Amino acid sequence: MTEKPKAPLQTPANVVQFPQMDTADIRAQVAQIDSFYAARRAACAAASPIQAPPAPALESHACARCGWTWQTFAGVVPKTCPACRARKWQTACPPRISDTVRKCLHCGHEWRARKADRPTACPVCHARNWDRLPKFRRNTESGHNAAEQNAENTPNAPL
Repeated sequence: MTEKPKAPLQTPANVVQFPQMDTADIRAQVAQIDSFYAARRAACAAASPIQAPPAPALESHACARCGWTWQTFAGVVPKTCPACRARKWQTACPPRISDTVRKCLHCGHEWRARKADRPTACPVCHARNWDRLPKFRRNTESGHNAAEQNAENTPNAPL
């Protein structure tokens, strides 16, 4: 197998031949380019300075019911208090009119009503007749009604 002889490379007519440059010439051109871009950056900075956006204004709020304080953006009114979740957080709770303590005779719960009127039901067991003794009481030990046990304990009258 015979190898073909390599032809010398020919440059086309439109390719520009650059002369050989030494390191001093290269450093001079790099310094010229750096100074050009530095001047350009300075001109752009002077024409339109970049400013940080202004910090958003904050408003502080306080819940009139639980006393929690928090901050929101200006103009934003929260719907509920983040701590107690009250929808009417801007108004205080209505004052308690009656100082009398109520007691449920069914479950034994004690509370103070906000109104002076008789409450309609116990807030815990929801018994409507909370102020009257129940007709039947469950005995916790045996599970039978107290009325049945009372009937068994009473002596029978002779016939």
